Amino acid sequence: MRTAVLATLLLAATSSAAKDEVPKGGKPFLKNGVSNCVVPGTEIDFHLTGQGTAQVVKASSNYPPLLRAAGVKIWKAWEVNRDGLRLLVLDNGRATRIMVKLPAGNGMAFIGEKEGGVSDILCQVLVSP
Repeated sequence: MRTAVLATLLLAATSSAAKDEVPKGGKPFLKNGVSNCVVPGTEIDFHLTGQGTAQVVKASSNYPPLLRAAGVKIWKAWEVNRDGLRLLVLDNGRATRIMVKLPAGNGMAFIGEKEGGVSDILCQVLVSP
């Protein structure tokens, strides 16, 4: 059941990614810290500013659409709490969104470019209490 809820939440939230809208049930992520996201061949590190944004600190990938997405240095950062799930949503405002289940760190990366796609991603999120 939780898998179906997560999938529904992820799909609903990605529909607003291209429009740079706040995901349903979302609010700015106001904790300061870092997030390190990896998938085989890709690593992207963010500084979570505590002001509802995340700054790309480092990005490397063998997947060109993700490297282009990481070219946007300041991403929106939201926290979504819905149906017992807590998500960190990172959105570059150009149809790329990373959604991470907290505190577990498992999530999905959605790249909306012509040759983009969807991938599982694992993020370690460390924030100040």
